[in-house]
Amino acid sequence: WIYDDEVKNIADLNGMAAGTVIDVVNPEGDAMGIGVLNRQASILIRRLAWLQSGSEVTQEMLRSRLRSAFARRDSLLGPAEAAYCRAVNGEQDGLPGIIVDRFGNAAVVIFESVGSVKLEYLVQEEVTRWIGKLQQLTIHRMSSKKEKWAQDGSEFTTSITRGDSQRVKILEHECSFEIDVLQGLTGHWNYGLES
Repeated sequence: WIYDDEVKNIADLNGMAAGTVIDVVNPEGDAMGIGVLNRQASILIRRLAWLQSGSEVTQEMLRSRLRSAFARRDSLLGPAEAAYCRAVNGEQDGLPGIIVDRFGNAAVVIFESVGSVKLEYLVQEEVTRWIGKLQQLTIHRMSSKKEKWAQDGSEFTTSITRGDSQRVKILEHECSFEIDVLQGLTGHWNYGLES
């Protein structure tokens, strides 16, 4: 991440839309890669890992990163365990601001930045392709332009885009319990399991 107080020429970025892909250079002018800009947030730039300055960010490149993240979970955890995992973990998977939690045939997608929301349909398509018979899909979209996490979830708009219940049943070995997919934002991502 690059914070607003770390950017020398911040005024040059005024007027650029959230989600704009920009080159990142250090004060000496050396190329540092590329990132996704939100001029109104304190995290000004979310770096896109493994890309050089001037690289083109395409739908296919982002699709490939999603598929690679899913494949890593499958290969590391095995099919049964990968059914219940954090399938995409933002910057660690080269997808800043995007989190995908999988719960069997259900998924919760969190877009933590205004710019990442632009990828909603691509992410929905790939999650559906990976899971197959997706029964429930919940989307949390950052709507606060400043991307602050201090409003107990009200900085997000949320919708259940597939399925009709906010409760998802989890089966893990001999344990069975339900989670509330709408509670992740107010319960520090524990989906209401604190009790």
